[in-house]
Amino acid sequence: MPFYFQIFIVAIMILGIFASGEAIAFSIGSNRSSQERIVLTVISAAILAMIVSIIFLFEKIGETLWEKSRLERAHLEDENNKRTEAMVRAWRHDFHNYLEVMQIYIENKDFDQLKKYVGEVKKDFQSILSLVATGNPAVDAIISSKMLIASEKNVQVRLNAQKILRLPISETKLCVVLGNLLDNAIEACSKIPDPEKRHIKIDIYPQRGMLMIHIVNQSSGGYKMKDSQLISTKPEGSHGYGLKRVRQIVNDADGIYNISYTDDQFEVTLFFSIKGAADSNEN
Repeated sequence: MPFYFQIFIVAIMILGIFASGEAIAFSIGSNRSSQERIVLTVISAAILAMIVSIIFLFEKIGETLWEKSRLERAHLEDENNKRTEAMVRAWRHDFHNYLEVMQIYIENKDFDQLKKYVGEVKKDFQSILSLVATGNPAVDAIISSKMLIASEKNVQVRLNAQKILRLPISETKLCVVLGNLLDNAIEACSKIPDPEKRHIKIDIYPQRGMLMIHIVNQSSGGYKMKDSQLISTKPEGSHGYGLKRVRQIVNDADGIYNISYTDDQFEVTLFFSIKGAADSNEN
């Protein structure tokens, strides 16, 4: 329920209780007849019933508004994801053609045309970057590049990213965190035999003075815990190292780090305090 609804309800409760108390006190006065006392008692009960009804009504209104807001956000997120996926698929389709054209320019040593062509490709790529709108170019770039890699491996990515007005840690460290987490998620998904089951969901947004990063990906399992830390069963162990680096950055920033997993899903949730945020240029 919105905060102003809660304040309004509390105010009504206080006024109602005061009014009921005054009515009851008035009804038991020595100069009141029994009939008057009954009438005033009924009025007091009616006031209390009205208070309860108003509280119930506003509770329902609050729930309705919250559900409406949730559905609107879900619809907007779904539309954004569809546009993003369509753009990434199109760019993925054209990517190899771009490389072939650039290779021809290089072989012919036509560097002026190559420079011009790279500029055109860069503008095309900006259309994808514009769909990742955190407000920080480096963060947008790392997410966009990982989305392209995911697309190459037939991994579907759903993104819900909001404006980050102030970074909680340095730009470099935040990109390291996102890069490691997304690399792990993409790798886990790519090992799933059925491409239709390769899904990653990314949520990045400020929340009550904190920056939340929440990434969920499907996987084929194979995770183990040792000394309260995740290790992987693959020989190179790079998944475990990447998460170790992420944990170190989170701990250094006094953040919150939580992982959970099942046989077919892996989930990471991070919280960084935005208060006293680091300079975005700090390494």
